[in-house]
Amino acid sequence: MLIREFSPHDSHVYSVAFHPSGRFALSGDLRGHVHQWDVATGALVRSFDAQTLWSYNGGQGVDFGGVRSMATSADGKLLACGGLFNASNPLGAVHDPLVLLFDWESQKLVQQHIAEGLKGAIWRVVFHPDGWLIGANPAAGHPVFASRMKKRLRQGAKLIVIDPRRTETVKSPHVEASYHLPLKPGTNVAIVTAMAHVIVTEGLVDRAFVAERCETEAFE
Repeated sequence: MLIREFSPHDSHVYSVAFHPSGRFALSGDLRGHVHQWDVATGALVRSFDAQTLWSYNGGQGVDFGGVRSMATSADGKLLACGGLFNASNPLGAVHDPLVLLFDWESQKLVQQHIAEGLKGAIWRVVFHPDGWLIGANPAAGHPVFASRMKKRLRQGAKLIVIDPRRTETVKSPHVEASYHLPLKPGTNVAIVTAMAHVIVTEGLVDRAFVAERCETEAFE
């Protein structure tokens, strides 16, 4: 039974989500508009500006990008919107993944998470229970990155996939992971902590990286 309809959007809706309070629904569209709706009445409450995730290519005559995914933190204080930017060739899928992080109360953009060195789009964004922000599946969303990965595999590189799902990155034509670790819900912290332990105890820490980006005293 249809309970409520929310409209209007002036472009295709790509993602929807509920606020943890249960009072509000969110919808994100192709042109980077995120609307907040009152679930009880269907009224539009306000809108967030995520247009950094959208672009128009005049040469190809296409709108491209959009809010491909959304998530709110467990306390309802942050809204994350995932998608892409730097779309220099939309029809050729040349773009970079990007997550925008908004303060819920003020609607201000507080952080841009750029996946440096990766290509593709953020098709799903979630908040880890401990507060980490995790963007998923950029490789599957970008054929250029996938082709580079296949090239490295042909050269002898090993691929280890840590994903609860058995995606095409685990096994598909010309791609087969050496190891697939299908995590169970709630084990994210355990695997990341174990990896951090190995990095530190086996002397694999990139000290230059840490010195440039971290507070040394807090890290030690």
